[in-house]
Amino acid sequence: MTQVVLSTNTTAPPRAFNNTFSQPKNGWYIPVQNVEEEKKKKSHKLGITIAASAILIGFGTLAMTKGVVPKYLSKHLDKWKLQLEQKLHKDGRLSTFYQKTLDFVTSWSEKSKSINNINSLKDVLFERLMCGKDGNRPFTSKIHRGITKIFNKLSRSTVNASYAKTQRKFASLNESLAAINAKVLKENPANKAVLDNIETAIKNMNNEYEAGFGLNARNSRLKELQTALTDLFDEFWGKSFNGKNFKDIIKNFRQKDMYQSFIAEAVMQPAKTVLVENTAVKRNAVTNITDQILKQYETILPNNEYLKVKNKIKSAVNSLNSSIETETGKYFDKARDMKLGSAPTDVLSIVAGLGTVGWFTAKSKDKDERISSVLRYGIPAIGTIATSLYCNARLVSGAKGIMLGILSGMAVNKIGTAVDNARKKYTLDISLQNKTILKPQSDKV
Repeated sequence: MTQVVLSTNTTAPPRAFNNTFSQPKNGWYIPVQNVEEEKKKKSHKLGITIAASAILIGFGTLAMTKGVVPKYLSKHLDKWKLQLEQKLHKDGRLSTFYQKTLDFVTSWSEKSKSINNINSLKDVLFERLMCGKDGNRPFTSKIHRGITKIFNKLSRSTVNASYAKTQRKFASLNESLAAINAKVLKENPANKAVLDNIETAIKNMNNEYEAGFGLNARNSRLKELQTALTDLFDEFWGKSFNGKNFKDIIKNFRQKDMYQSFIAEAVMQPAKTVLVENTAVKRNAVTNITDQILKQYETILPNNEYLKVKNKIKSAVNSLNSSIETETGKYFDKARDMKLGSAPTDVLSIVAGLGTVGWFTAKSKDKDERISSVLRYGIPAIGTIATSLYCNARLVSGAKGIMLGILSGMAVNKIGTAVDNARKKYTLDISLQNKTILKPQSDKV
């Protein structure tokens, strides 16, 4: 008889599919969201690298093309010299100390300015490379001169814009004084004689302003400046790279002028002195009349009304002083540097920035990441450098120009980010649309 043994094992057979998942002992599962976040972080990191590198190299190139001695340092040294000269005349007991200090500061100031010769050497060498010895490289020389022409136009427009602002100040002053004169005459006709003198003085003020600072006067000074600049390039080249052989050039570099003065500034100093003195005479002709006007108003106006007129005149005169400084200081120095070829070397900062953006963008892993990096970081970085360069051409101070450049870069970054987000959304919408219009496959065999 066969014995049947019944199994007591009630364990269920293994199931083909099990809903329970266990975490690996030596690993973990990465959700899709984390993968996307990691991708964004990498893309952001690349973008920051592109922007930082472009700005660093671009501003670094611009700094080298503008010289290594900040202009504000020279201004501080000049102010220090002036203070020492004043103390030298006031305090006889310490005259020896002040004189030695003044001599030291003067020597230091001149030698520190000589470092700017490096900047000029680079500019003239690049211009000779682009234009050739006798302008025998027509294509590249045309580019070089075209860039210089654009920069000069921008710089000169700043001078004209400054004088236009001053002109509006004087026009507003004329209107205010006319209204005051009419009011005073109506309230007190006995002041007519004084008012007649004031009216005559106002006409003289306007005539002196037009003769000294009108468009014709400014154009005349511009022609004089251009004449003074005619031989600057040849003079500087003669003191630096001119020679029959390398030994002659080394000899030029060992000359005292090369390391104890700023050669271009020294060559142009006589012309600048004449320009400053002539404009000072014309400025004084205007301000002497405004002083006469104030003295006459003081005799017929209440104190509060007189102070209003005084502030109005002061505002117009301050604007005139600022315009004169822009013309005879900032623009003069800029025109001098551009004559030696500074504008095209400034543009090299943009070229350097573009090259940096291109190099890092090429390292992106795919086309989508490259486009995002350029829109969000590359173009804003170039915009920052370009804006600073534009500000430099418009005679805006270095620190202010850099700040405006950074602000413009931030604005372009916002725009680029918005464009990139819209681009990605459009791409996603098109992808989803393509998927929904696909015909489902038939279940029939």
